Amino acid sequence: MAAEELGVEPATITLVTADTERTPNEGYTAGSHSMQDSGTAILNAAAQVRAILAATAAARLGVPAERLTMRDGAVLAEDGRRIGFGELVADGVPHRRAEPRSALKPPSAYRFIANRSNASIFRQK
Repeated sequence: MAAEELGVEPATITLVTADTERTPNEGYTAGSHSMQDSGTAILNAAAQVRAILAATAAARLGVPAERLTMRDGAVLAEDGRRIGFGELVADGVPHRRAEPRSALKPPSAYRFIANRSNASIFRQK
């Protein structure tokens, strides 16, 4: 899910689970609630990271953020310029309070979540 929002290959994501020192306390997981609750949290967190990366890249490239795309760990401008995620955060990441909702990609843009007809479960909360 994070890979969908960030435009990276799933294999590049390291998922940390069941570590209360490093991850949010989301209570219990049971059946489909894991995907609906935790999945929604991951989608929203990744979407917020995407927005921060796009805004930072837009400022550096001098183009509107909505004209940028993300692929393979980089932000790409229409003219071919590219800035890697690592370069964008090298000077630190702005501290922001997490928002409960984010502007998510439309399910039609998903590359990895196979059953697009069920993608709406992530938007129910």
